[in-house]
Amino acid sequence: MRLPIGVRRNFHFERKRASLRRTIAAERQLLPHPLFSIGAARVMVQARADLRRLERTSAGH
Repeated sequence: MRLPIGVRRNFHFERKRASLRRTIAAERQLLPHPLFSIGAARVMVQARADLRRLERTSAGH
């Protein structure tokens, strides 16, 4: 059985959003100290930005 394209897209979106959330959560656990490394901060900011963009585009559809 094939899913309608909207449902498939939404499923993909949910999976991607979940993985981004996991990335953010993992980064947060690695960084208990406020002065964590710049690289990790960049990864976290990027993941948050991706998450926001994903939620904005899916809301638009």
